[in-house]
Order: sequence, then C-alpha cells, then structure tokens
Amino acid sequence: MEDMEWVKEGIRHIIQTLEDSSIEEELPDSYDMTPDQIKDLMLEKVQVGEPFYASDIAGKYGLDYDAVVAAIDKLRTEGRINDDV
Repeated sequence: MEDMEWVKEGIRHIIQTLEDSSIEEELPDSYDMTPDQIKDLMLEKVQVGEPFYASDIAGKYGLDYDAVVAAIDKLRTEGRINDDV
C-alpha cells in the first residue's frame, strides 16, 4: 500500500488543479429560447451559407438541440438556407 501513496498524491494534485482552474464558462441563459429567437440568433451569428451542425450551434450558444433543429427547419422553409446545409 505504501507504494500506492504516490498515486493517491498525484490524484489529489490533479483534483486540486481542476478545482482551482475550473472557470465556469459564461454561456448566455438561452436554453429556453424559442425557435424563432434562435432563428434570429443564427441569422446574426452563423454563416448560414456554410455547412454547420445543429449540435455545434446548440453547444456553442447553450441552446436546446430540438429548438435549434426547429429553427433550421424554419430557415429552410423560408428559403434562407439550403437544404444541403
């Protein structure tokens, strides 16, 4: 067991380092945005002519994935983005 003390100490050091350096990323409180609000955000922030993933947008802006997909569907219906995006 004494041989494992260095492992325990290493783990304690890693945990302490993670706790000290964990900075909460300031995401906007936007998880409950509606698809129409997300649509407006996308038109402002996303290069809609370039390929993108709904999951990337949801993760980057702290959005509900299903609401992002609904916003993308609305943009397609309006002809503002291509079907292949």
